[in-house]
Amino acid sequence: MSTDEGQEPAGDAVQAGDGGTGTSRTWGVLVRAQLHEGLSDLPVVGVYVPKSLDAKLNLLTVGATSKAPLPASDRTRLNAVLAKVKSAGFPPQWTSRLGAGASLSIGGKTVEVWAPMGSTSKEKKEREGDGPAAGSAFYDSTAVAWYEANLQLGPLVVERVGARYDKRGVSALLDARLSVGGLTLSADGLGLVVPLKAPYTPSGCLDGLGVGFHKAPVTLSAALLNQTPPPEGYRFAVAGMAVIEVPSVNVEAVGFYAQPEHGADPSLFLFGTLGFTGQKGIGPPQFQITKFAAGFGWNSAVREAQVGQFSTFPFMSMMERQHTAGDEGKDALAALDGLVKPSGAQPAWVTPKTGQVWIAAGLEFVAFEFVTAQALALAQFGSEVSVAVLLHAAAQFPKAPATPYGLVEIEAKAAYHSGTDVFSLDATILNSSFVLDRACRLGGDLALRVWFGRSAHPGDFVCTLGGYHPEFEKKKPAHYPAARRLSIDWPTGAGLSIHGEVYLALTPSSFMVGSLLKVRWEAGPISAGFDAKVNALVQWAPFHFDVEIELDAWASLDLGFKTVTAEVDVGVHVWGPPVGGTAHFSALGYDIPIDFGAKQSSAPKPLTADEFRAQLLPKAKSTGSEQDNVVVVRPLTGVLSQQKSEAALPSARQVSSRTFSFETATAVPATRVLLNNVAHGASAATLSIRPMDAYEVHSVHTVAFTRTRVDQPDPKAEDVDTAKESWTVELVKSPVPKALWGDRPGTGPEADATRADYGTGLRITVPPPRSTLRWSLKAADIAHEPLTPDGPMPLTSGTWGPGWADPPSGTDAAGVITGSVSTLRAVRSTLCQALPPVLRPADADDALTAYAAVADQYLNADPLLAHGGKSAQ
Repeated sequence: MSTDEGQEPAGDAVQAGDGGTGTSRTWGVLVRAQLHEGLSDLPVVGVYVPKSLDAKLNLLTVGATSKAPLPASDRTRLNAVLAKVKSAGFPPQWTSRLGAGASLSIGGKTVEVWAPMGSTSKEKKEREGDGPAAGSAFYDSTAVAWYEANLQLGPLVVERVGARYDKRGVSALLDARLSVGGLTLSADGLGLVVPLKAPYTPSGCLDGLGVGFHKAPVTLSAALLNQTPPPEGYRFAVAGMAVIEVPSVNVEAVGFYAQPEHGADPSLFLFGTLGFTGQKGIGPPQFQITKFAAGFGWNSAVREAQVGQFSTFPFMSMMERQHTAGDEGKDALAALDGLVKPSGAQPAWVTPKTGQVWIAAGLEFVAFEFVTAQALALAQFGSEVSVAVLLHAAAQFPKAPATPYGLVEIEAKAAYHSGTDVFSLDATILNSSFVLDRACRLGGDLALRVWFGRSAHPGDFVCTLGGYHPEFEKKKPAHYPAARRLSIDWPTGAGLSIHGEVYLALTPSSFMVGSLLKVRWEAGPISAGFDAKVNALVQWAPFHFDVEIELDAWASLDLGFKTVTAEVDVGVHVWGPPVGGTAHFSALGYDIPIDFGAKQSSAPKPLTADEFRAQLLPKAKSTGSEQDNVVVVRPLTGVLSQQKSEAALPSARQVSSRTFSFETATAVPATRVLLNNVAHGASAATLSIRPMDAYEVHSVHTVAFTRTRVDQPDPKAEDVDTAKESWTVELVKSPVPKALWGDRPGTGPEADATRADYGTGLRITVPPPRSTLRWSLKAADIAHEPLTPDGPMPLTSGTWGPGWADPPSGTDAAGVITGSVSTLRAVRSTLCQALPPVLRPADADDALTAYAAVADQYLNADPLLAHGGKSAQ
């Protein structure tokens, strides 16, 4: 039966149990409502919906069971009980304790859909055999189920129909598209919502609407997407997209707007591309730009794509997407859907986030006519700063449209995040890459990590191209990235297959390189092949190497009742120091080992103190110097000279007395750091020097300050009381490599390649000077000095009164002044030398030649150079 406004839908409620007791008891509840509501029942537009195209929601079923998933035997017993009261039972796809189902009809075809309603915390607390949890657990659930219909009714294609349950009620939905004369209308989530509260008045719903038009030479695509439900904390969210393509250019843009629930600033973003649809872009032939991209977000965050995911990252796919005629509206809806909606366990690519701002810029280009690439830079600012650069590039040899004999396609990403203080670079060769033959596939990864001072592993780094040495892989630190071997895999199709691998890696403690080549051939009962491998691992501090080379060749014949195999294995394994190794030769079941030098179990010989100093401690920067550069002083701020502050501080350096700070640094970590014999901060109790096999050593870094009063008759150096004078002193603990300063190594892997519990120096800030002079002069006394006599320039004898005479005509007054500069310099120097050093200007002995050169420009008129009489002397 149909429902009218204010009238409840007909239905029934049934509870059934299997008769068990305690934990073995299984029960189920089904609530059904007959609705018979369809698109034709909508106000205003319902009368225009043909009955042949009407989509109706006939029956809604909501159920609960005591078990999830419901065992088939229990479901059979429950359904047998329900059948006695002529009630439909639980479907086979029942997988959760709460679920919803619906019966839908469209175009005369009826479908049944069911969807689980996820478990809630209240459901988890239910005891077996009890009823559903009280409260809103049921009403807070969301369930949706789809049925792939692929039903075509004239120009209308119904792709799928479904049902959804959420806070708004129960919805009958369909995804469809209508194409007429080059115009395509696409609808996602078009349907009817029936609330579960009186008066049960149905209303329409639409999750997304797409519009596409294609009629040469114009292509248009647009879409709007209503995000249901909106992100947490927002009242509503809507996204939009538009694409316009004409013969010369194409424009594509996506946008998003979300309004918060409590009147805060909205979340929004806009991203767009401008491309050139012709064969040529802009720029020189060697570098043609074919597309630009830019965007920004406010109160918005972007989930960064990892290498291998660029094809699903909408911002990158927009830069390389080629639109298909007739599917323009669907393209736009798909792009929007992937941009603002979660995908499986992954959150949406762009999500609202208060206080976060991002900007993006990119371009697509063609280099040398055979390299095509898309590059995107993304910077985000908020509680932390992150910068990422994404690159997708493909190179084809020879260039299209010729038949390619090689294609290399890569994805690369460089990123820095201030929150973790880590720089990363990742690159991968995609599976589409090949050389010589499409069956000859290429693969492999590159990874670089640099951990800075505020990261979890400061001072550590790793760079790998294709992974690590097999032995290092066993003890690789957990924070080191994994990487696939650089590889080539070629099944030739003639019974011959070739597989090759290469790797190279560098860490603070080791370098490793290796390769592997496998060749297999098979022809009927005969097969043969060989394996050749090389693995080399070099570690320093202490220096140690391990090199292994091996060749294994074999051939076999299958006789039907027996397989005959011949094999030859040759290898050599060398290690040191102390240098030793083993070689072996195996053939026809015989193995001949040849050992030489030191055994592999022998520990490396510890370095002596002189060897450690010569090999591992830094030397002075001067050429040919044998002096150690173990302790240096580096100015940080306040340097006035032209020398770079990164250089070691020389014995004399001009600095500012107000902003001077510096740092001492020792290459040998210290267990104690003293400033004028006073300890500062806490360091590790003992020092370990692993290359010398020396442990529980003590090291002291001493810093002393003295002051010499050069203005005293007998200058003497005096200790500076830094605490009394309020100097700021901070203990520095820089990361140092465990390969040099680590404790005795164990058998297992080390989690970090560095340690930061030793003192490595002091960071010191000198306070600004405090003047001990007491001035009695008031500011008002020097605020204005009257000029007597007062009169227009140039002054004449009449202005000064009796006793003065006008200067002779033609006198070069400015020249007289500049000519007396040397005399003035001597007087000025004498005056400056009389001042105490703290008040003496830095340019006390300046020659004043610069002033003399422009004195005639400074003087507005000739100054009075009259010679006074007796009264003026």
